[in-house]
Amino acid sequence: MKQQILLDMDGVLSDFLSGALAVLNMKYDRQHTIDSYARSYGQWNTFDFYGISEEDFWSTIERHRRFWINLDPLPWADKLHKELRKLGDVTIVTSPSLDYDCASQKLEWLDKHLGVKSNEVFIGSRKYLMAGNGILIDDNKGNCDKFIEAGGESILVPSNWNTVGLTFQDVMDKIYGRI
Repeated sequence: MKQQILLDMDGVLSDFLSGALAVLNMKYDRQHTIDSYARSYGQWNTFDFYGISEEDFWSTIERHRRFWINLDPLPWADKLHKELRKLGDVTIVTSPSLDYDCASQKLEWLDKHLGVKSNEVFIGSRKYLMAGNGILIDDNKGNCDKFIEAGGESILVPSNWNTVGLTFQDVMDKIYGRI
């Protein structure tokens, strides 16, 4: 039986934080880059980094109507997806924002950049509900912890927002160490 792999999207395949930094820098007249963020902060809660509320963070993102579809893929996105498909059945699991267009833009992004169709994707923030249905690969420690608490197995991988100079090999070494 093939391994069931549940693969996160933002921060693993798509470069969410670089896109977020671009719109936040514009609004708050800052010059943060992904490298400066990783070096000086290196954790989630970008709203704290900017000294704004979580609501301001998300409303700034959601004002950009095509934000999600315009995110760049991480340099290894296609290669990572292809390598994992050799190891098992891959399902993309991704959390949407509250913006109604977010889910459709994520599906469009996945098709455009990876050829992933909507029937290979689960959209929802409660990834832990899928515990026991595969191994979760995610860059968010909270998601991994909840998945494990629910009886699942997960792999916490580094992302460009918490690791300067991250490479495809860094990500795969974490994965190969567990699969």
